[in-house]
Amino acid sequence: MTTNRTILLAFIMLIANLGFAQVSKIKLNMHDSNFQPRLMLEESILYITSPTGVYILDLNNMDNSTYKMHELYAFGGTAVCDFVSKGDSILAVTDNCYPAGHIFAVKASEDYNDMTLYTPKEFKAYSTGEFAYYDYTVDALVQHPNDDNTLLATCLTSLFRSEDFGATWTKIGDYSESTGRRGLAYNPSNPDIIIYSSRSFTEAIGSDYFQYSIDGGKNWKEQTGFIMPEGIAFHPTDPNTVVIAGVAVAVSKDGCKTWDYTKRYFDFIGPIQISFDSRNPDRLYGRVMQEEGYTFEYSDDMGASWNVLCDLPFSGEFVDFVQYGSKIYCLSSKNELCEVDLDKIDLSVTEIISNDAIRLSQSEGEIGWQSEKMLSRVEVVSTEGIILAQQEVGGTKGEIMINEDLTGVAIVAFYTADGQCITRKINL
Repeated sequence: MTTNRTILLAFIMLIANLGFAQVSKIKLNMHDSNFQPRLMLEESILYITSPTGVYILDLNNMDNSTYKMHELYAFGGTAVCDFVSKGDSILAVTDNCYPAGHIFAVKASEDYNDMTLYTPKEFKAYSTGEFAYYDYTVDALVQHPNDDNTLLATCLTSLFRSEDFGATWTKIGDYSESTGRRGLAYNPSNPDIIIYSSRSFTEAIGSDYFQYSIDGGKNWKEQTGFIMPEGIAFHPTDPNTVVIAGVAVAVSKDGCKTWDYTKRYFDFIGPIQISFDSRNPDRLYGRVMQEEGYTFEYSDDMGASWNVLCDLPFSGEFVDFVQYGSKIYCLSSKNELCEVDLDKIDLSVTEIISNDAIRLSQSEGEIGWQSEKMLSRVEVVSTEGIILAQQEVGGTKGEIMINEDLTGVAIVAFYTADGQCITRKINL
């Protein structure tokens, strides 16, 4: 134990001089509701869908002390879930609150609040008696990376394609049930690869799946066993590398011809939204579902293991994130936006022993863990070497109580039954 304690203290002295997460909260005076907003990024413009329209922030015109107030971009007073644009026209999916479902809205004038609501006739054909209120449900709307006229949309139990910016639609695929707006994507480097997520509520857990096509939607295959499948990430420099995730992670390095599972999670814990780091393609970021909410984490081994990147200053639920250069912008269900500065986070030193999976969860006054190794002791130590909490343990999972008033960076040290010491940085 003495040797491990010496290593731990040396490690603490090292990281005391490093920069850690700089998380800045950006005020958005938007209406709060049960609506789940979303972030979309085009060049330096950050779009925020909200219960009261689509808003924008110009990320190049924001200084370090004050943030330019967000501006209304389109659809004032309307809850918009998804949208695509072509020139002066916008095609959007609006949320009229359950059980009305979603309908399309289009803006084709200089007045951003002037819009026409309509539902494509191809979608109306899917009315089924007592479930007629699902007629217009659209879960996702995405645009071809090289052709603004070509769109994909999921509606009820079918995947549709339009080649005239939404004027007409053709069904190109069937599935069981949509899982959400994120589970549909073109590969931006190879648009012949299309992936979208499905779910069957009538089959056993593990039947949730992704469907994928490598020929532009002519033929489809399935990859099963995810639970809450929503995460799709395309490698920024290698068009053949694709990662898909729900409560499992699968990787293809040959353009979706074959897949390998890097990790299978249990108890509804796992990454359900993922994205490659645009500056470091060997790293994934993820919105990870835990038993009590979502954490913001990173993985350096294609999703096999995850570490908490930083805590987010949200009172609402963490629902979305996008990266712009060295900054990641995160959004909550209550329209709270924050900026995470990656240049002020040093991820090169995270553990004395790597690749030993210990998962952490945090709540007020408590740190929980689950380990693949048998543990004998857990300590929470400040960066000055002061023990904040300690506990003898004899298992692979548990929790330790800490003072709720503590703030700043601390180290959680896990001493294994075979004499090793594994550490994790946390933000209190």
